[in-house]
Order: sequence, then structure tokens, then C-alpha cells
Amino acid sequence: MSQPSENMGAEDFAGNKFVNQIYLLILLVVLALAYISFYTDPSHFAQFIGDLNPLLAISITGLLGLMIHVFCLRSFGFSILKSGRFTKSLRYAWLVILFAIVAILVDWKITLPIDINIPFPDSLLFYPAIAFMVELVFHVIPLAMALMLANRIFKNIDEEKVTFGCILLVAIIEPTFQILMDSYPIGALIVTWLNILLFNLTQLFIYKRYGFIPMYCSRLIYYSIWHIAWGYFRLDILF
Repeated sequence: MSQPSENMGAEDFAGNKFVNQIYLLILLVVLALAYISFYTDPSHFAQFIGDLNPLLAISITGLLGLMIHVFCLRSFGFSILKSGRFTKSLRYAWLVILFAIVAILVDWKITLPIDINIPFPDSLLFYPAIAFMVELVFHVIPLAMALMLANRIFKNIDEEKVTFGCILLVAIIEPTFQILMDSYPIGALIVTWLNILLFNLTQLFIYKRYGFIPMYCSRLIYYSIWHIAWGYFRLDILF
């Protein structure tokens, strides 16, 4: 497996300054949304990150994510945004919508707890903020760690195969975390795990081919349907 160039990070940073500025702008918007959400009702973030200050947590993970892209992931073919490819990534929106529909059908069948979603309109602030952090914690950071480790261990194996193995490994993290957090009947557990796994694989494919920002947007689509829209209507439909 080829060794990443030591100068790759600095060169990419200089060549993609505008893209990095877009990332930082998104981070600032996310922090603004998190600030309003946190001081409106601190319990929203407490459900997911405990006593951690969300502004500090998002700031640290956000800046770490930028550094990881600049000095690590670019050398493996991952970037914040690949030139001219954002609109092409939208062709996968229908697949993301399908995953959200499956999640809704599971809820319709077994009726998950009433408080699984942040209530509307607070959800409009909370989910775009937490989605950004989720992408970094479940995808960017573990993927960088897996790729760096694999690059040292599997030096003589085709780089694409090693990258695919790392993607598959990272895709397992969120669905496993999700089912450990909640209680599901066995059938719903299997469907939920597979659905989130396929969603993560789709996201990581989008990440590899189009960049971090399209991957983040795909989660915004998923959250908009599953957590925000369905989170609003399910209260009248199921309860």
C-alpha cells in the first residue's frame, strides 16, 4: 500500500482554501444553532453527550475534523468537497429518503418511545447541529484512525481494498451504537441495524466520491424526514 505524501496536507490546504473557508462557515452556523438550542433547553444535548458543553464539543471536533482533512484524509482520497461534484451527489437523495421511510415504518409498527425525537420547533435548531458532530464522531475521526493504522499494517495490499475495508468497519459503528442505546424487539432490531448500516455505507460512499459536505447534507435530509417531520406528526398519529 502506498505511503501518503508528507507534503500532501500543506499543498491541499493551500489549493483548497475556499473549500476550507466554507467548512469553517458551516461550523460557525452549526455553533450558532447549537448555542440557541442549548440555552433554550440544555436537556436536548444532554440526551446525547451527557454533561459535555455542546459548544465546546462541537468546536473541538469541528476543528479536529478540518485538521484531519488537511493533513490526513486528503492523501487517501477523502476531502471536504470535491470540485464540481456537489450537485452530482444529490442523485443519492432518493436512497437517503428510502432509509428514512424504513425508520418511520419501524416506528409505525412497534411504536418507539414518545420522546425519541426532540420536539418541534426546537428540532429545527438541534438536528442540524448534532448532525455535524455525528459525522465527525462516527465517520471522519474513526475513518482517519482506521486508514492510518491500516496503512501501516497492510502495506502490500491494494489501497482501494484496504480503504473499502476501513469504510465497512466504520459503517458498523453507528448502527451498533444505536441499537445499544435503545430497546427493540428482535425483528425491529435487525431491520434497524441493517437500515442504519446501509445508510452509513451510502454516506461513506458519498464522502469518498463527493466530499464531507455532501455527506453532511445527506444526513440533513435523513434527519429532516425522520427526526423533524416525522417527529412532529408521529405525536398525533401514534399517541
